[in-house]
Amino acid sequence: MKHLITIISLLMLLSSCCGSQTDNSADKFGLTSAELSALLVPVELYIESGVKGTSECAKRAFVPQATMSHVEADSIVVAPIQALYDFYDQTGPQDCSYELADCSVAGDAAMVRIESVFGEARFTDMFTMLKQGGEWKIVSKIFTVK
Repeated sequence: MKHLITIISLLMLLSSCCGSQTDNSADKFGLTSAELSALLVPVELYIESGVKGTSECAKRAFVPQATMSHVEADSIVVAPIQALYDFYDQTGPQDCSYELADCSVAGDAAMVRIESVFGEARFTDMFTMLKQGGEWKIVSKIFTVK
């Protein structure tokens, strides 16, 4: 019984630590924890697709017409989001993570910037999002390789 109480106490401590980090981030961006959590659902799906090495999660994060853009050899490249899905499906599972760098919400439109790591590659990813039916969806992804 004593061990069970210790475990429960540790879980409560961990939960409060994680919650306060979300609260701090939400405060930093002028959002409630619930608003920030909802905004990060598509970002988490984007990262989860990299971890699993399959596009299935990412397909739930993006609108079907979404685009992906970057600069390559001093030329702007704009591609349908299918290019990202193909990357996930061809690359396979890898270590992926991100840190929230910035976000801004105006009604049903938002911008989220993250610093991400996919395997050995580091990126700055910027997502424009729209809220539809109470859920945020990514409309465009712009990225740069670090």
